[in-house]
Amino acid sequence: MLIFINSVIYKGKHKFANGSFLRAYFFKNFHTGGVKVKTSNNSLLFSSIVFVACASTSQAALIEWNGSEGSDFNNGANWSGGATPSVTDTAKFSTDGSHAVLSDNASIGELSAAEGAVTVDLNENNLDAERGVTVKSQLTIKNGKFNETVGDSGPPKIIAVGNDDVTNSSLVFDNVSFGDNFVNQGSLQYEIGKDGAGALRFENGSSAWGQSATIGKSGELSLSGGSTLSLTNELYGYGGRIAIKEGSRVTATGASVANTNVLVDGEGSLFEMGPNGALGTAKFQNGGKGQGWGVSLGDVTIDGAGSSFTSEGESEVRKLEIRNHGELIADNLSLSRESQISLGEGKISTSSLDMNGGALSGSGEIKGNLNNTRGGVVSTGEFGGSIRVEGDYTQDESSKLEITLGDWSTLGGYELNIDGVANLDGVLQINLWDEFKPRLHDFFTLINADKINGMFSDFVLPDLGFGMHWDWGYRRSYAGVNSFGLRIVSSASSKPVPEPYVFVLMALSLAGMAGVRLLRK
Repeated sequence: MLIFINSVIYKGKHKFANGSFLRAYFFKNFHTGGVKVKTSNNSLLFSSIVFVACASTSQAALIEWNGSEGSDFNNGANWSGGATPSVTDTAKFSTDGSHAVLSDNASIGELSAAEGAVTVDLNENNLDAERGVTVKSQLTIKNGKFNETVGDSGPPKIIAVGNDDVTNSSLVFDNVSFGDNFVNQGSLQYEIGKDGAGALRFENGSSAWGQSATIGKSGELSLSGGSTLSLTNELYGYGGRIAIKEGSRVTATGASVANTNVLVDGEGSLFEMGPNGALGTAKFQNGGKGQGWGVSLGDVTIDGAGSSFTSEGESEVRKLEIRNHGELIADNLSLSRESQISLGEGKISTSSLDMNGGALSGSGEIKGNLNNTRGGVVSTGEFGGSIRVEGDYTQDESSKLEITLGDWSTLGGYELNIDGVANLDGVLQINLWDEFKPRLHDFFTLINADKINGMFSDFVLPDLGFGMHWDWGYRRSYAGVNSFGLRIVSSASSKPVPEPYVFVLMALSLAGMAGVRLLRK
């Protein structure tokens, strides 16, 4: 070993000039705090301050897999140079069809797949990659543990797939656990398709942890088979897509994926976004769920019984479609003039849905107060339908209620049912479905409520043809239900709309029969 002594040291008559090299053996003297050096002529030197430059530590090496002795990852003969990659080395696979199997735990610096399809079978062992994984081809890591004992210290550990100008790269973790103690979640980062096209997939119950994930415009993050990904920080999406299927889950402290397509499909599948997240085009279906706090909903579809999205705090909506008994759950839901909500037998549960000039259409249920204000439009949709409000309905003078009428046997209900107070003002517009033509004496119940205050200030009604017009203002209170409706009368029998008058309705049936009815005489 070479010892560089950058000082003048005396031992008897021995003198060493500054900058000279001496071949010697040394060890620390723990009793004196100095260094005891034995030279090649057995002279002993003692010094309390000695500057020593030891030989450099081992340098990181690139070691390539050749598989010359089979598939054993831990057999040095299968690697260039005849040695298994160490904790500082990069283990590189460059041959299509390469298949390596761990016979024991292994620790390397980095795992790299550069060409073709490569499989690394962990064989129930653990593989630590101190610096992470880089994939430019197709790599599958399966059946074991990954980075279970890598600590948080040092630079970030990067799992990168498709980060270079490549068109088809993928990394699959198949039945792989990242450990149970969260030891590496603070420094492990995922980069997916940042500069090229890349896919990161977790399959068959894989469980992964990390600090953050970034998805590029051609990136894909997918989980299936009950797999999980938990991030202590943000999930960023600059394009690409996220698919969470078959009871899998993604959890992030925050998720900004307004430019990323998101699919959450299947019972038990969950996308947990954290606070102040943003969704762009997203679909929750077949029991898939999402949740967050103060989330901005861009173009979101919730489809199917058991499918839902839950947002605590104040939520914003641009475009939302809820159908087939899907549900949006929000503390407070505030729309804008650009907002559109479409219900196809869907449900919204909120303390208050404030239209603020936005549009709500279709058939379904609002569990909470519905405030149709500031030029808002509430509509039963072009194909008819009914909306149930489990709360109060308030419409101001600048807003509109649109109801589409048709043959009851074809369309079913087409009214507004309110389990609370209806405060009416503004415009009522009646549209006719398809080729439906009302007949003389047809009667339409439009609103049922616990109590009705006020009345619409304007009516927009379709022309009925010669000899018929609309009579409005039919109101009745019976068994705690107040109703409002329209009837078709002859021109000679009554004054036409808009001059109002009150006509007592025919007796409505008891509970459950206060829905829409079309009566023909």
